Amino acid sequence: MIKHGGGYSKFCERYGDYYLAGYRIGGETGILLSTTSFSSRTDETYGVTATLEVLFFEASKTWTKDFHEANSGQSVKLLGYDTLQGQNWNSSTTGDGVQVFKKQTLQVLSRSQSILNRVVAALSEHGVSDQKGLTNEQCDRLAEAGLVVELLLSPMSSLREVRRWMLEDNII
Repeated sequence: MIKHGGGYSKFCERYGDYYLAGYRIGGETGILLSTTSFSSRTDETYGVTATLEVLFFEASKTWTKDFHEANSGQSVKLLGYDTLQGQNWNSSTTGDGVQVFKKQTLQVLSRSQSILNRVVAALSEHGVSDQKGLTNEQCDRLAEAGLVVELLLSPMSSLREVRRWMLEDNII
């Protein structure tokens, strides 16, 4: 197509100007844990004074009542993702649920700390070893398993074969 089908620009129109040169294999876990606590106190005092005046005598009585109100609480929010398990977390809780939520959060943190071991185990499970090429089927399975964290793209013009065909003037 480069030589006889309209040149490099037509080739790029049809196939694109970049190709998939490789995968960055691994796994990612990202976690954001935030906590909030609050407390407030309201004090109110109400008073009533009654005054009685009879002839030249005056008497008064005052009654007061104090009202106190206090509020406090806490909330925890967990945001995160795990590429190996294809999970996303977006949950929060308040009040008494914080202790239950704490257990779930510790499990998520444990998963994130063991990411390297989990990636190595998953690669082994898919038959991937160091310095060994991958088949197209293995590449597809790695992507489906969440082990591909980045696609490495390169320009088509950097391929030796494309350069050769672009510069060659031989019609055969």
